[in-house]
Amino acid sequence: MKPHRHESRLRPLLAAAAVALVAGCSILPTKPVTVNHEATSARVIESPTTEATPIDTTKSDTIQVAPITDTESIVGLVGGSAAAGHFKVSVPPTAFLGVADVTVRVPYPNAFQVDLAISPDDKNQFQTPVVLSMDLSQTLPDYLVAQCVVQWWNPDMQTWQPVNGSTVDMATLSVSAPLHHFSTYRVTVQGRASW
Repeated sequence: MKPHRHESRLRPLLAAAAVALVAGCSILPTKPVTVNHEATSARVIESPTTEATPIDTTKSDTIQVAPITDTESIVGLVGGSAAAGHFKVSVPPTAFLGVADVTVRVPYPNAFQVDLAISPDDKNQFQTPVVLSMDLSQTLPDYLVAQCVVQWWNPDMQTWQPVNGSTVDMATLSVSAPLHHFSTYRVTVQGRASW
């Protein structure tokens, strides 16, 4: 018996459909994206203390958060600045002698905490105070900005301490403080333990 003319045309189409079914959409540019949550999970730590509750890195709803860092080579007699996130460090002329790398590092965008470092280490006592400032215009309502202060982490006492001279500028909605050395700093509302 001769195959029907329709069957001979149908066989290549059936074969193509079978291949497409087996291959699925895994080779198409619109294939679904799979995420390995174990590889992308991260911990967010607010401060060197155990005040902040760490995020459970085994849950699939955590996301990776990369620190934001800026390092600038600054000539002490000239001065300069470095910035990361909402934080900026302004180094006035004669803050130190020679050349040093100033690093500003925030753990994640919109963080209220910053780690400041200078290399070489012997430059970490400033002859003229360096100014740390944080732009709060996009992060807090005005009434909370007015109550903000800068604190530094004292590793010897294992506590946050206020930075003398911390001031708020309501015109720019920012807080700033003169620094005589680099350490870990945070901005907080007076009377609050942490963010």
